Amino acid sequence: MNSNLLRTLLTIAAAAVVLLPVFFGCATLANGTFDCSASWISPAISGVVAIVLMGLSMTVKSLDGTGLFSTTTTSFRTALTIMAFVVTAAMVFFGCAADALSGAVNCTASWLSPQMASLVAGVLLGLNQLVKAFDGTTLVKPVK
Repeated sequence: MNSNLLRTLLTIAAAAVVLLPVFFGCATLANGTFDCSASWISPAISGVVAIVLMGLSMTVKSLDGTGLFSTTTTSFRTALTIMAFVVTAAMVFFGCAADALSGAVNCTASWLSPQMASLVAGVLLGLNQLVKAFDGTTLVKPVK
């Protein structure tokens, strides 16, 4: 099995799942409420799915023989993924509350809006892949 390709796909999927629902179907209302009633998936669910995908990618990486901190660039990429994980978890679990009936997500008490958290997590995961593409690993080359 090519675990490097699998990790690349998992990371891209995590970035997509955290970004797409927030920028397609959700809107910030004048009162600060983040309305996702038109979205096909809520930010909380997309965040949880992204966290699972990032965790799975890190698990595969730790078990495939390369390790999470084996080289400087691997350590940097691991740190980027961990930061994306933390930002996404903060968006999902702190500050925002969802109305089960309307689908509105109230983030007026949050220090981090879903749009900003998704953008930051997406940029961190994208930077991870950009570094990976140019550090000699490439995005799909089999490990060992």
